[in-house]
Amino acid sequence: MLIRTAAAEDTWIRINPIQQPAIDEPYIITGSTNIPSDTAIVLKIHRYDGTLPTSEQKDIQNLPVAFTTTMVVDGDASIRSWSVEGPKPESLPAGNYDYVAAASLMYADDELLAVEYLPKPNIWAAIYPVFDRTVGDAVRISGTTNIPEGGTVLIEVSHVDGQTSAFQKNVIVSSGDNGTNTWTVVVDTAGFSPGMHTVTIPDVMHQQGPGFMLNPFVNVSPWWITFDPIYDQSIEEPLVLSGATNLAAGTTLDVVIKSASLLVTGTDYPKAFVGTAVVQKGDAGINFWSSSAEIQPKYADQYEVTVTDAETKARVFDYVNLDSFAGAPLDEYWITMNEVRTSGANESYVISGSTTVPLGTTVVVDLYRIDTTVSTVPDDVSSLPKTDSISTIVLKGENGVNHWVAVSSLRSEDLLKKNIRSIAVAYPREFSQVSPVSRMVQSTGDWTTVDQVPGGVIGDLITISGKTSLAPGEWITFEVYEVPWAAKPDQKPKEPVFSKEVMIGKGSLWSVELDTSNLRIGKYTIVADDASYLSGPVFSLGTAAKYLWIVVDPIPLLRQGDNFTLSGRTGLDAGLHLLIEILPKYIVEREQAHDSRSYSTSSGMYQVVMVERGEDGENIWSVPVSTEKWKADTYYLKISALEVDLTQRGVFELYPRGYVQQTATESPEKTQTPGFACIATMLVVAAAVMLARK
Repeated sequence: MLIRTAAAEDTWIRINPIQQPAIDEPYIITGSTNIPSDTAIVLKIHRYDGTLPTSEQKDIQNLPVAFTTTMVVDGDASIRSWSVEGPKPESLPAGNYDYVAAASLMYADDELLAVEYLPKPNIWAAIYPVFDRTVGDAVRISGTTNIPEGGTVLIEVSHVDGQTSAFQKNVIVSSGDNGTNTWTVVVDTAGFSPGMHTVTIPDVMHQQGPGFMLNPFVNVSPWWITFDPIYDQSIEEPLVLSGATNLAAGTTLDVVIKSASLLVTGTDYPKAFVGTAVVQKGDAGINFWSSSAEIQPKYADQYEVTVTDAETKARVFDYVNLDSFAGAPLDEYWITMNEVRTSGANESYVISGSTTVPLGTTVVVDLYRIDTTVSTVPDDVSSLPKTDSISTIVLKGENGVNHWVAVSSLRSEDLLKKNIRSIAVAYPREFSQVSPVSRMVQSTGDWTTVDQVPGGVIGDLITISGKTSLAPGEWITFEVYEVPWAAKPDQKPKEPVFSKEVMIGKGSLWSVELDTSNLRIGKYTIVADDASYLSGPVFSLGTAAKYLWIVVDPIPLLRQGDNFTLSGRTGLDAGLHLLIEILPKYIVEREQAHDSRSYSTSSGMYQVVMVERGEDGENIWSVPVSTEKWKADTYYLKISALEVDLTQRGVFELYPRGYVQQTATESPEKTQTPGFACIATMLVVAAAVMLARK
């Protein structure tokens, strides 16, 4: 399609109709033009929602760019043909999108001279109806697609107000029949707002999918039932179910298992198993239940498991996949932990769970305090302050599943302070091969968490997000501070580099955009809602590659006992830090240590220096070096930036005391090789023997 513009009345570009390529082949985009030879054309492929008005009714330049390339037109004819290789269809986001190719002259992107539509990829997906549930229930959502097995579909669940998605996840596509594959996801609706919700697949279908109602949770009684984790397994094996409850010992629970893939409702829903479980006596008000279920008929499927107490109406359900083949074997011994509960105000928290370790085994429960606002819990909690450690004995259960209960000294009033959380970690003392299990103990005071920030380069727009106990509509302040090298929690900078008040959104979620254009290379931390310095996540900002360099000034010929200044230049900002490490060859080759600091008083050194402001965009650094106690040897030099990922390496010689450099008049074969000064003005890249800094 040809477009005339006022600024280019005599200049034109034409794009020929674009054909759908063969499988695994790129689009070949061709056309013609009358622009002069050696003139550059910019070709961009823009993406837009196919359900919206066509691109002629839009400002194409503002549409998302999915592909861009530049070509130079040559030839002597007045009308010249051109051709360019575009993207492969599978590299473009699949779904209900249209794509339009737009051509313009380089440096004149605002004046399009031609547009042409790309054939639309034939990708589709569908969603099965979803039944109404109650807030806190697990909701199973499934459907079909022609996306290949192993691909993904992005499933989004949104409240009917459409303002905020309550759930998003890339779900892996499973194999199906006749090119129709399937996908399934189970959504935990704890924390969702009551009301109508819709399901969409935004990458494929942009119209609203099926809706379902989440009814408000009404705590009609104090009774509750929980599941231990249910693992996928073979349909041929009995399904052992277990869990905890505060119902009285001797209570009979109804257990019903039915296929989750059958779109059938009502009392006639075919059951795969109907049975009961009797509540067993536990300790500290927490009792246990278990059941062994034989599924009939034995069809590989996903099953819904429901456990109910008929008298109190307490109910819980979950899903399990039962396959025709044997699943991954479970460990002989395992341990689980239930939600950490307290029986009342200012009462102790009770920690409980199930296990397959023998009756009488000691279970140790450690409690740690989490003072950070980082939303994720560290994998190794041993560095956190330990607040309690208790031991308990495994109680007898049924169907091979035993139980344990421990009463801690932790009370709800201990967690009233803002942004204080706790985590419980349990493990069987006599079975070190069993992996520990952990559970968060939620704060009873106000709290705000911050998601991990991946970092980036200066100029990026970074999204900072998290969750809070505060209600939607309230406001909290977020600040970003620099983190100097070796910073401590009590060394908070006087001023933040960024500060903003943010209104809490739906689901008590929040987010804010950080423009890093005016920041410098370094590390930064986020302080949320008056939390302490360094309590939030720390992230790094890098810079363009042209600034990531370090150069060492020439080093003179050196003899034992000489003092000299090791110096150089760098593109890094003034105020950043460099770690200088020097190791003699004999230490490296003998591998006597992994930490060069142990040699700082003998041969070699380890020191941090600050980059100082220089001239003409080149900053400087230097450090005094004394070789008084050093041995004559070849020395390896390593310079590492502490605030950014940048390392430079090199090598120089230290000659014996009294060494005399040979004059140029002597025979070449007797001339000693001089020091670093004559062989490099920039560092020589070290060989593999260079000791990596640990």
